Amino acid sequence: MQETSARQETQDIEEERLPARASRMLAVIKLWTAMRSFYAYPDHLEHWDEALVPALEEVAAVRTRETYFMTLQRLASRCRGGHNFVLFWRDGQIQRAIFPYGAVPGIRLARVKGRITVMGPLPAEIPLYPGEVLEAVDDEPVQQRETRLIALVMQYPVQARDHYLLCALLDSPKGAVVRLRVRDQQGHTREVEVVADYPTSFVTEPVAVTTLPPWGMLSDEWAEIGYLDASRVQIEQIERAFVDLKMAKALIIDVRRYPTLTVAALTRFQREPVPFLPMLRPMVSAPERGVFGWLENRVMDEDVFLPVEEPDPRPLAVLIGGGTVSMGEDWTYRLLQGCGALLVGEETAGGVGSNAFVNLPGGGLHFPGPMRIF
Repeated sequence: MQETSARQETQDIEEERLPARASRMLAVIKLWTAMRSFYAYPDHLEHWDEALVPALEEVAAVRTRETYFMTLQRLASRCRGGHNFVLFWRDGQIQRAIFPYGAVPGIRLARVKGRITVMGPLPAEIPLYPGEVLEAVDDEPVQQRETRLIALVMQYPVQARDHYLLCALLDSPKGAVVRLRVRDQQGHTREVEVVADYPTSFVTEPVAVTTLPPWGMLSDEWAEIGYLDASRVQIEQIERAFVDLKMAKALIIDVRRYPTLTVAALTRFQREPVPFLPMLRPMVSAPERGVFGWLENRVMDEDVFLPVEEPDPRPLAVLIGGGTVSMGEDWTYRLLQGCGALLVGEETAGGVGSNAFVNLPGGGLHFPGPMRIF
């Protein structure tokens, strides 16, 4: 027991350090090879062969653990698709290399007419106003900061790119004081200091999602339409939500953030069979075990999701956007194919299909999600 504990402690220490140069180069080769050999959509790997040598040269020169994983993320992002991440462990938590520190000030951002703009609502402690334009972060001009960070998401779909890039602009160690320079609509500039004490996801939360209740009836001329936010309804609330929405003649389902419920919550609306296409995925283990191979990916036992005998016939509209990722894409696919829903919004971020974790030296993981489909 003591030996196991000591081994785990040693592993934990190693995962907090920058791996040796040879191990870093092994990580590049492993990520590159796994994608080159096993990735399900080779058309997304344009110029992949040319990416190996520059990545090896770059990773050999890094000096911190964060820049090591960011280098691997730059390589991974050369694959088109919005759900292709390098992850790593920090202080017992998993972080994305796109924003390695995992904390931001409580500020929502959006790109408005090409400018990075502060959006409301804002927490009471944030001394900013909606509509102010962000000009610098910690004395680094925003345009320069974007140029430096854009390589982390270079080949992502446009909406997915901003979804992650805006978070990365403010990414800071938790509790750090962040200096911002902003410009108001009259052209006056000022500097403020704010504390990074919110999760990175706060930056791009859609305003409509945060101001409407999790479910309910709309008002005025839309009073006969119900609204359900798939990201905030808990599994124990779903039946109550649909009871409260029983008078609605049509429903809007919002999947612009990650759903808290599985797609099974949509069964009541399914009126058409939905094919489930199994896919082979790579199984790539740690290099010392040397296991490479294919395994059939089966999330469900069925090849087809069958409709229910008496489906809810009400019209459905689905709100989608740059925050629709992973299970959000599953919801969108099921609502479109099986429930006859109308899709409304913007291009999604991606992540439907088979995924596999590839272990990387130094406590890292590569998570190669396949593609965007909406």
